[in-house]
Amino acid sequence: MATPKRVCVFGAGIAGLVTTKVLRDDDFQLVTFEKEATLGGVWAASRTYPGLRANNPRETYAFSDHPYPPSADEYPTAEQVRGYLESYANRFGLRPWLRFSTEVARVRRATGGGFEVDVRPAERSGPVETERFDLVAVCNGVFSVPLVPRIPGRERFTGHVVHSSEATDPALVAGARVVVVGAGKSALDCATWAAVHGRACTLIFRAPHWMVPRWFFGIVRMDRVIMTRFAEAFLRYHRPSRFESFLHGRARPLVRAYWRGASGLIRRLVRMPAAMTPETPLPAGFENTGIGGEFYEVLRTERLTPKRASLAAFCGPSTLELDTGERLEVDVVVCATGWRQEIGFLDEELRRAVERDGAFHLYRHILPPAEPRLGFVGYA
Repeated sequence: MATPKRVCVFGAGIAGLVTTKVLRDDDFQLVTFEKEATLGGVWAASRTYPGLRANNPRETYAFSDHPYPPSADEYPTAEQVRGYLESYANRFGLRPWLRFSTEVARVRRATGGGFEVDVRPAERSGPVETERFDLVAVCNGVFSVPLVPRIPGRERFTGHVVHSSEATDPALVAGARVVVVGAGKSALDCATWAAVHGRACTLIFRAPHWMVPRWFFGIVRMDRVIMTRFAEAFLRYHRPSRFESFLHGRARPLVRAYWRGASGLIRRLVRMPAAMTPETPLPAGFENTGIGGEFYEVLRTERLTPKRASLAAFCGPSTLELDTGERLEVDVVVCATGWRQEIGFLDEELRRAVERDGAFHLYRHILPPAEPRLGFVGYA
């Protein structure tokens, strides 16, 4: 009987946990390295801001073999998602395969096949250890490295500048003048929290995104309106059926009317102000659409001020200038400005096998054709 192959998994978030379970059940020898001290990935307590909820209803944000408990909200909170992932790991006995507070420093091809993987303590205080594996599964996710813009004059500012994933302590905004940068779901969440619990909040953004209410008319859940076969037909598919070819061909005016009507309905339901309304109706910008509505409720209380602008520079210990020339007095800047997806742990030879023209080259978003022993899970 052949010896089971050794597999290395990077990350103990959603993708890493399910990958660990599947590989364990298929009798691979494996170890899962997680840089944080706990499992959960982006849902770990060290990376979630106050008030965070899942964009998805619980039924569509669950493993197929492990449902949420009935006590969970329909749109689970960050605490409930963490508890759910903990219960998944406990139920299926995954913890013996998880190695926490361990960072993958380098992966390279090994002589004779397989990979050499250098790991070290996450705080980088201990020695680097090298282990050999036959296969590698990268599950560090698309939200791996916070992207914080460089603001000229940062050295003059005496307040706090943090990424949204670092704004985990509610005391950060208590009594503070807060500026939140961005227009996506995280930005609106952080601005809502800061407006309620801070002294004042200003949302700075270059262009707004469509935000869909969790409930249509307070009755019908969002996914039962938008995530249906009927609604899907109004999005162009790369291999259309005969009906879809007709719909997006000769019947194209009907498609445009549908999306104009849907955009107008969303705008009315959340009472979206002109400054926060995208210039182009859906489906333009569909990939940036968020789920929410609480932001617009707080916006109507006038505790929150939206400004369509960009950051120019810090002009003093507590002064931030915008590209419009306006200056704001601020204590805390929260940058909800997205993430960088990095694979710096791969050596140059493996990077060339994975990347093409600055983008990941992965078959079905999983396997690089030039190196099929190296897989990526959760990168779609």
